[in-house]
Amino acid sequence: MTQKQIINIFGLILLYGTIHQPSIKPPAAIGATRYKITNYTRKRAAAIGVEVKVSKTGNYKLDVYKKGRLIARVGDRRYNDYPTYVELEKRGKYPLGYADKRRRLYKARHQKTRIKKWSRSWISDNLLW
Repeated sequence: MTQKQIINIFGLILLYGTIHQPSIKPPAAIGATRYKITNYTRKRAAAIGVEVKVSKTGNYKLDVYKKGRLIARVGDRRYNDYPTYVELEKRGKYPLGYADKRRRLYKARHQKTRIKKWSRSWISDNLLW
């Protein structure tokens, strides 16, 4: 056993009282919920000729299929998207115009990658923003 390994084990014992690392809770246990596909996203998917389903993989929002074949997984459930911001505006959680501001900032932040057709960024931009 190297000195570095001994120091790491000793550090774990000091922090947790044992050499076992604490268990990591699955996403559902820490508040990540399944994404609900909005009508906005369904309409946008139909316009570009793809089918969307709620992803069961990791923290992705959507699995995107074209002609029955999975082409991409997009979106992160831990972050909001344009239709979600619009809904939260309607409920009064955000001031009017906030969704449009978030959309503008998203598009500016992803400008380099969202213009390449059929990239994950382009698909995400078309479906969620």
